Amino acid sequence: MPVKKSTPVKPTPARTSTATPVKPPRPSRRRTLPDGLRAPAHEGSPLPVWRAAFLKGLAATGNVREACAGAQVSRSRAYEARTEQPAFAAAWEEALAQAADALEAEAWRRAVEGERRYQFDRAGQPLRHPETGAAYYELAKSDGLLTLLLKAHRPERFKDRSAVETGPAPAPPYDLSRLSPAELEQLEALTRRAAGPDSAPTP
Repeated sequence: MPVKKSTPVKPTPARTSTATPVKPPRPSRRRTLPDGLRAPAHEGSPLPVWRAAFLKGLAATGNVREACAGAQVSRSRAYEARTEQPAFAAAWEEALAQAADALEAEAWRRAVEGERRYQFDRAGQPLRHPETGAAYYELAKSDGLLTLLLKAHRPERFKDRSAVETGPAPAPPYDLSRLSPAELEQLEALTRRAAGPDSAPTP
């Protein structure tokens, strides 16, 4: 049988790709956290997004960590905004002042009005008032809080006497260096005379 000659196969030329090259992803600006932790939702958000929630929480608790948790922002981001925004820093201090006022009001209530402490018998049953039959309670007031409030509002009258005041000594009301030697001797003589006959002369 005659042998058929095979037709050589021509190689297919490589096609040139016309697809747009894929750009590498940009590095994220969000803070890198350890595995299992997630950055707060407003970590990279501008200040107006979380400002009101943060200040509201700070005024209610006086705690920066709690305020950041409520506003869903990190403490580092909050302090960064405080450094960069003077108006936000002023609002921060005002919120802390509101929290301090609330604490002072609560301390005043406990010191002056007192707290109700209901009394119970050994069986755990509440005691009853012998006349009204209502649950019997006693008002417990805090002498320690009362003392602190008095020191805060009347420091000139209720400050600790044992406290040692530090700082530069007050300047005398006169300057002896401006007197001549003769005037100094005369002043010393007058001082001894005013002190009485028992005062010894200065050597």
